[in-house]
Amino acid sequence: MNDLIKAILGRRSCRKFLKKQISEAELSEIIKCGRAAPGSMNAQALHFTVLQNPEKLSELNAALRKIYKPTGKNFSFNYESPTLIIVSVDISRSVAPASDAATAIENMWLAASAIGMGAVWMHALVGKCFESGIRTILNELGVPPAYKVFGALALGYSDSTSDHKPITGNSVNFVR
Repeated sequence: MNDLIKAILGRRSCRKFLKKQISEAELSEIIKCGRAAPGSMNAQALHFTVLQNPEKLSELNAALRKIYKPTGKNFSFNYESPTLIIVSVDISRSVAPASDAATAIENMWLAASAIGMGAVWMHALVGKCFESGIRTILNELGVPPAYKVFGALALGYSDSTSDHKPITGNSVNFVR
């Protein structure tokens, strides 16, 4: 079977990560794959913010905890992954910003899967990126002020030993 098809069929969400940071070489390849994703009218309106600073990840988590008011003490919007890649889009330049971000996140997710890493798509910042406390943090992290966050990828080495569940949904209808 083709390696790309193996990566697609083997990809699953990872929600438990080792505390070990990913290598610069692996991160570079993953980012390259995100930047190479197709985008509407080739606007190239995406911005990738790579967050690996534990204190900044904790600060962002605390701000999101205030908004979502989770019941659990150990709330971590990124499942304590060592790396978070925030994908934001200049909505004045993209005609399909959500799709542009989605293709980039999927490319990075598949690249991570292909090299044996765990990842999970994060939505906690979507719809919350212009709330004052969150926006202040995003601005400090270098997310351009007018850019809207459409998703993020929590990334790291998987600490999960769970079996992959078979895909039983997502029906198909053939008309021939």
